[in-house]
Amino acid sequence: MSYRVTHQPAPVPTAVPDELTVRGGRPLHGSVTTSGFKHSLVTTVAAACLGQGTARIDNCPMIAETPTLAALVERMGGSALLTGTTLTLNASGIATNSLDPELSAAIHGSVYLAPMLLARFGSVTVPGTGGCRIGDGSQGRRPVSHYVDVLGRFGARGRTLDDGGFTVAVTGGLRACAIDLADYWTPLGSGPYHSGATKVAVLAAAVARGTTVLDHVYGKPDVLDMLPLLRQAGVGIEEPAPGRLVVQGLPDLPAGASRAVLPPDLIEVVTWCCASVLCPEGLTVHGAGMDRAVRALAPELRVLRDLGVPLEAGTDTLTVGPGRTPLAPVDVLVAADGVFSDSHPFIALLASLAEGTSRIRDTVWANRFGYADQLAELGVKLDVRDGAVSLHGPWSAAVPGRRLLAGDLRAAAVLLLAALHVPGTTHLAGVGHLARGYADLVGQLVRLGADITEA
Repeated sequence: MSYRVTHQPAPVPTAVPDELTVRGGRPLHGSVTTSGFKHSLVTTVAAACLGQGTARIDNCPMIAETPTLAALVERMGGSALLTGTTLTLNASGIATNSLDPELSAAIHGSVYLAPMLLARFGSVTVPGTGGCRIGDGSQGRRPVSHYVDVLGRFGARGRTLDDGGFTVAVTGGLRACAIDLADYWTPLGSGPYHSGATKVAVLAAAVARGTTVLDHVYGKPDVLDMLPLLRQAGVGIEEPAPGRLVVQGLPDLPAGASRAVLPPDLIEVVTWCCASVLCPEGLTVHGAGMDRAVRALAPELRVLRDLGVPLEAGTDTLTVGPGRTPLAPVDVLVAADGVFSDSHPFIALLASLAEGTSRIRDTVWANRFGYADQLAELGVKLDVRDGAVSLHGPWSAAVPGRRLLAGDLRAAAVLLLAALHVPGTTHLAGVGHLARGYADLVGQLVRLGADITEA
């Protein structure tokens, strides 16, 4: 399939109904294939748009973010061609610094287009963005003040807006600087700012005049995956020490071609690791470059092994389980340089099956616990306090007939998996969130043998 995005986002190949009926208790069998990494997609698209050349991004996930980002580029005057899982972009024709408010509000990743627009036009206003409402702001909005602050280091001046967006302007172009990104840690050395601050800093440094030095860089694939593409475009980037980047910016990037290949989606891999406990023969997860995902998920895979989930990694596969039951309890710290906050709900579900009490403390997103009261509806014994959830297992998974509501993407996925554990019928609403993170999670589960129908 090939289509060009013109005036509105291209269709997501698999629509997700907002309500499902799940008949659980069935064992699952088979294997699955992952999509490309969502978090790397949004930064790689932003990096591709910095220059005047054509960029090809392979292994793009077929989720809402992909066509929406492409539509944002085209709405501003650039070109975007999505052929299968390959997105080809050329941002040379972008002629406005205005992000479409409706498209921007559909995803969170639109914020990373700000450095490109600021460098080209001297100012940009980013309207309130979408994504899961897991922040501490009004209505769960995620913070944006750190984006304004980082761009301020490069000479811009700006402010946050009441709608959750921000506006910034610069005179004379972006200017190189030195930033210690530990400035965006909370006192715990983590928090919700470090990742986004690093991404904006790298993107701004690439088109700033002079040499920028970044220390304590957030070192996960959603930052590192865009570096090869920036180098292909002519940006000088050195890594003289762990956590340090030295970026020789080019205010006018040449019109050369560049290419990036996204790794398997890390959180989708964790999702399937969690689903493997439903598979009596274990589950093999396929994805080109799975070894890249395995390296990036080292903290999660340590937790899985501590739980008692067997893992065998190959270049393009990860075989999970079958594990022993009950699992072993764990004590997990979710932090910017460790276990992803997105992984936390899946580890919680696995921990509910453990013999004893497990504890998961999330130091990144304070509101990542939206799944907890819904798991309790299914009989999971847990309590949430002081930024941590304690799970008292093992969960018997024997409370059918419940109606659950998922409030965010990861909650939707983990509640769906939890419902598959429960013999009997569970009704799950809020499943539309899955379209922003999974190409076809429901369809893949059905092909493994799950009984899931639209409510």
